[in-house]
Amino acid sequence: MHEFHNEQFRSTLILRVKEAALKAFLCRSARSYESFGVQSLCDLFALTKPQLLQIVNRLIIKGKLQAHMDLSSQFIVMDTERIQSNEAKELQQLSLQYAEKLEGMIENNEKLIDLLAGGSLYSTYAKEKAEKAAEKAAKIAESTSTKTAEVDGDF
Repeated sequence: MHEFHNEQFRSTLILRVKEAALKAFLCRSARSYESFGVQSLCDLFALTKPQLLQIVNRLIIKGKLQAHMDLSSQFIVMDTERIQSNEAKELQQLSLQYAEKLEGMIENNEKLIDLLAGGSLYSTYAKEKAEKAAEKAAKIAESTSTKTAEVDGDF
């Protein structure tokens, strides 16, 4: 318990808590506000201006905060277009993950039905899938050989 009485440790801990609170506030409020006043954030979180700017710059550089600094007017301006595009990218990633999981679940269900039905359903499905893949590969090979013949004929 002796280390908790150390003043340097206490001040560092308090600074880290303020930093975490500022990060949480900025990330949560980014969609609601167009800008934040540097001085108002300093007052709200009891940070010095250099401390605040260091934390905000770190968030911007790491890509956790979509904003830019306007030091002439002392504002942190949110980039709403980048925020919306990042949200769309995240949503697309989540939907792809969801689709992959559904595909796996469907395949597992088909295998289970195949086992329960005596082995005829899934084996037919697998054969059809393999035939389609073979047809697709043959078409690709045919189109590639045709393009190669056309290029060879030009010389």
